[in-house]
Amino acid sequence: MWMVFTGVDLNMTHYKEEKAIKEEREKATGFVWHYTMHSRRVYAYILTLVPHRPDAEDVFQNVGVTLWEKFDEFEEGTNFGAWACRIAWFKVLDFQQKNQRVPSPLSPSVLEKIKQTIDLSANEVDAEYLALNSCLDKLREKDRQLIEKRYQPEGLPQNLAEELQLPVKKIYKSLTRIRRVLLECITRTLSEEGAL
Repeated sequence: MWMVFTGVDLNMTHYKEEKAIKEEREKATGFVWHYTMHSRRVYAYILTLVPHRPDAEDVFQNVGVTLWEKFDEFEEGTNFGAWACRIAWFKVLDFQQKNQRVPSPLSPSVLEKIKQTIDLSANEVDAEYLALNSCLDKLREKDRQLIEKRYQPEGLPQNLAEELQLPVKKIYKSLTRIRRVLLECITRTLSEEGAL
């Protein structure tokens, strides 16, 4: 009887370990996806506030580590880029405080104005991104699949024509039409939301 309980306990421990490994892997995958999508924006944000490139790269590395450490605090479905830039802002302030020996060419009030301008621009980009996603969802399935395939690594029109067994010219015409529909939809959506 004791052996059975021990075996069950070992199996349960193994199951919990596998579950924890799976959850950690999913967390890492989610982080890498978000970070890859937004790392350029975060770096550009930092570089705007820390004009000396080697210092900006140091801050960027620290931000990356902090984002990973705090990723459990990120609320899925919210704006990762904005969250990352907020953390970057505090890392920039921390960097400047620790490196007062090298005076910043920008005063704190100028930095704050730059931050506000960047945040405003980021909000506009986010509104455009949300409008794009909404408009992609409104496309006919066939059109949405074509435009999504176009922006995959092997999505050259020639490759798509071969895959779909269509003339390249037809692929170009379809892509042009889909882009026009998307642009009109995005413009209409942003106008309705007052973002334009």
